[in-house]
Amino acid sequence: YYTQDEVRELVSYAAVRGIDIVPEFDVPGHSYAETQCYPWLSCNDDGRDPICVGKETSLEFCRNVYKEIFDLFPYEYVEIGGDEVNRSAWKTCPRCQQRIKDLELKDEAELQSWFTCTMEKYFNANGKKLIGWDEILEGGVSKSATINWWRGDHTDVVQRSTNGGNEVILCPTTFCYFDYDQDNNTLKALYTGDIVPTDLTEKQLQLIKGMQGNIWGERIPTEAQMQYMVFPRALALAEKAWTPGNQQQWDDFLPRLLKHVDRLQVIGIAQRPLKE
Repeated sequence: YYTQDEVRELVSYAAVRGIDIVPEFDVPGHSYAETQCYPWLSCNDDGRDPICVGKETSLEFCRNVYKEIFDLFPYEYVEIGGDEVNRSAWKTCPRCQQRIKDLELKDEAELQSWFTCTMEKYFNANGKKLIGWDEILEGGVSKSATINWWRGDHTDVVQRSTNGGNEVILCPTTFCYFDYDQDNNTLKALYTGDIVPTDLTEKQLQLIKGMQGNIWGERIPTEAQMQYMVFPRALALAEKAWTPGNQQQWDDFLPRLLKHVDRLQVIGIAQRPLKE
């Protein structure tokens, strides 16, 4: 956890370096820490994930936490999460089922969509824009939300998002999960792979917000291991994000990459060797 003063220090540190820190507070799923601390947030007051979205107190809790986040992070975007939500508890929860009935929703997916849109209105009222993982498309989402495409096997996500007018951040597991294992082909596969889907129109391409490298720390115990997983493939992703596709040539990139590898070595970055 971070204290508010520690967050302010991080924000200041990032600002000097031209970096925005986009905070993510996951709801309604990935909420086990919240429901364990405050069991009344869960459907049966049993401390299980996810948050019960049939309770007004749950919505109030989320708004209060987000208001604190809004005040600490002076940026345009805030991430709501919305991924990997196990909605089974909602199926037997009287409050959630009553919410579905009252709002004339079709199912629990639409219940999550209602929750996401409700939170987004609160974001917008506080001058923030919402980002969510691609599951927030299930049940429908407003056009103003930005989608994180992460499920590499769900290749229709970018089509559906951009057809609906939503901006998309590209971070598919296929290439962009830096906590995934590497081999000697990983770097080249990333650089030469189609992170941007090839079936998009010019209008759809204008809704591509950018690319993102993801690294989750559950199985990364040290800073050195984190660096080993990130570098040098972060350099390949950076060039793909900023270079037109027709100018991306592996044979041209590799000699320039070697110079950066040397620089990383000099400053003590524990990068993965190009061949090992």
